[in-house]
This record gives sequence, C-alpha cells and structure tokens, in this order.
Amino acid sequence: MSEVLSLFITIGGIIFLGYLGSLFFDKTKIPDLLILIAAGILLGPVLGVADTAFFASLTPFFAALALVVLLFDGGLNLNFARVVNELGRAFVFTIACFVLSTLLVAGVMVLVFGWPLLFGLLLGAVVGGTSSAVVIPLVGKISGNEQTKTVLKLESALTDALCVITAIAVIEIILARVTTIGEIGNSLIGAFSIAAVVGIIASIIWLAVLQRLKGVEFDYLLTLGTVFLLYAVVEGVKGNGAIAVLVFGIALGNAERIAIALNQDPEKYVLEEDIRKFQTEVSFFVRTFFFVYLGLLFDLYHVSPGAVAVAVVILIAILASRGAITRLLIPGGNAGDRMLSFIMIPRGLAAAVLASLPFTMGITLDAYPFLIVFAQAVFLVILFTNVITTVGVFKYEQQYGRAYLPQAAAAQARQAGQPKVISTKNAQKR
Repeated sequence: MSEVLSLFITIGGIIFLGYLGSLFFDKTKIPDLLILIAAGILLGPVLGVADTAFFASLTPFFAALALVVLLFDGGLNLNFARVVNELGRAFVFTIACFVLSTLLVAGVMVLVFGWPLLFGLLLGAVVGGTSSAVVIPLVGKISGNEQTKTVLKLESALTDALCVITAIAVIEIILARVTTIGEIGNSLIGAFSIAAVVGIIASIIWLAVLQRLKGVEFDYLLTLGTVFLLYAVVEGVKGNGAIAVLVFGIALGNAERIAIALNQDPEKYVLEEDIRKFQTEVSFFVRTFFFVYLGLLFDLYHVSPGAVAVAVVILIAILASRGAITRLLIPGGNAGDRMLSFIMIPRGLAAAVLASLPFTMGITLDAYPFLIVFAQAVFLVILFTNVITTVGVFKYEQQYGRAYLPQAAAAQARQAGQPKVISTKNAQKR
C-alpha cells in the first residue's frame, strides 16, 4: 500500500475515532482524551507509522494552531455577562493556583532532588498552568455550574500566558540576563492589555465587515483568516495572541447582547449561524488531532526511572496546591464545584513546547546535567494530569451530573430561543 493511501486511511480513521469517542463520552461520561492519546502513542512510538521526530519539530506550529482555533471557539460560546461577572474571581483563582503550584514544584525539586532553586522555579512555571486546548472543549461538554465552568475556561486561557512569560523570565535570570519582578509584571500587564484592546477593536471592525458580507460565500473562512491574522499581529507587537483571539471570539459570539447594552439595533449584529456551525466542525477536527498529536510525542521506550520519580512528585505538588486553593477560594461552595475545580488540571501542548525552551535559549546539559530528565518529566506530567482529569470527570459526572440536568435543560431552552432572530433574517435573505 502506498504512503499516500496509508496517510488517508490514518486521517479518516482518526476522524472516525474522534466521533466515536464523542459518542462514547455522551453515553458513559468518560472523556475521550486517553483514547485519542493512546491512538497517537500507537501510531508513533509503538507501530512507527508516524515519524515522531518530524512531528516533534512541528510542536510550536501545531500548538499555536490548536490554541487559536479552540480559543476562538471557546470565546464564541462564552456568555459575555458571565465573563464580566466572573473575570475577577477567575483572575484571583488563576494567579493563586499558578503561584502556589510553581512554588510547591520548586520546593520539592530543591528539597527532594537537590535542584538549584531557579531550575525548580523553571520546571514549576512550565507545568504550572492548565491547557486551554483541553479544558475549554471538555468543560463545554460536561455538566456543572456555568459560573464555575466559565472560571475554569478563563483560567486555562490566562495560564498559557503566565507559563510562557514566567518561564522565559526565569531562563533570562539563569543566563544572567537581569530580569526583575517589576519587569515580569510589566510584561504580563502589557501582554494582556495589548491583547484585550486589539481584540476588541478587531471584533468591532469585523462585525461591521460581516454586515456587508451577508449572503456572500466563504464568510467563515474570511473570519478564520482574520483570527489567524489577529493572533500573528498581536504576538508580533509583544501582546498575547491567545487572549486577543479569546476576546475577539467573545465579542463576536455576544454581538447581540453587546449591541443591546450600547442601545444599538441587535439585528444588525447577528452572527451568522453558519459561522458557528462551521467553527464547531473545525474545532472538532483540530481537537481530535490535538490529542492524537499529543500521543505521538510520547517516547515511552526511553523514559528514565528518574524522570518518572520527578513527574510523580510534581503531580503530587500540583494536586496539593490545587486542593488547597480550591478549598480556600470555594470554602462553602457546592461540593460539585470544588470537585470540578480540583480535577481540571490537564497540561497540554503549551507545556510540551516550553519543555524544550531552556535548551533553545542557551541552557546546556553539559553545564546542568541534571536537566536530562526535564523534558521527559514534563511529558509524563502531561500524560498523568490528563489521566487524572479523565478519571475525575467520570467520577464527577457519576456523583454530581444529575444535579445539573435541570440547569442544562434551562440553558438549552435559552439557546433554543436565541436563534429566532437569526432564523428570521436567514428566512428573509432566502
């Protein structure tokens, strides 16, 4: 069989596997994360169908692609009023989880493994945040309090930027390129401010453009192209492209509500239902291949016992910090909210990209031989956290899923009422 035929069979098989995994989740409430990751491990390290070294070189590109598509989809499906109400809570929860997790990981690396403090902080920063590419699609499918789910989605988007900026700052300090706490803070504030402003401006402009393009073919592809350009431009001016894309998606997805708040005619700002539909299809495709790609990166045959030990200790630190912050910030809240917040710890491609960052920025194994387990430990943490999230979601749905069925039905009823304006306009257009 030719390589071309094998490629098409593999792609088709992965799409079917993703669809069956989605049905499997609907029936059993067991997320399909591990099924898709296992498929990637089978295709790569086990059977050798895919060249893992080649795909590993594409990690920065694929990570950015998955981030852009899935954050845009997440933004389209976030409620603007709820985002505004929960943003402060999400920010506090995110900072607390990230800081405590990073410090605990650094502490155990220093006390248990004898690493220098800066390298412990670096490892803590790399694995300190949840993956938006995992959390946003998963949280969107499970039962739960909508406010808590919004906080978890926002947390996953915010921590991507926190991980990158903090990791780079620590590496700069290690390499004796002086970086102060003030500079780190300024970088974070600047990145988020630029992203928010540009994202809002871009969404206003693009909504006006879409009004002129009504009835024109390929408006979704133009919108997706705009999303890619937005990400690139914001990253180019030292902002955070991921946050800009999320803001852009929220503005487009809530255009009617925002128009009403500004005393504008909401019918002029209706987002075409076709755009939402195509975005859902594209997000499914990207999400499916994201997890398979994640599996391709795991080289389980060359994992050292030292890396396993480091990963297990890091996992304990992550769980301890998450548990402490969850209990502190949700002390008298619903037990289901606490459990959902606790189990939502998956790491993803952002951590995989950052795992190689120290070496690409000039840190060498010759100077720091203990770092030989660095990348291996990060990949194992990615695997372990996704396993815990998968098992945790299943247990959560068993214990608390039914309690949220009335809320889910009400949400579906509200959504069913929203497209009436859209269907009227589409009917008039036809």
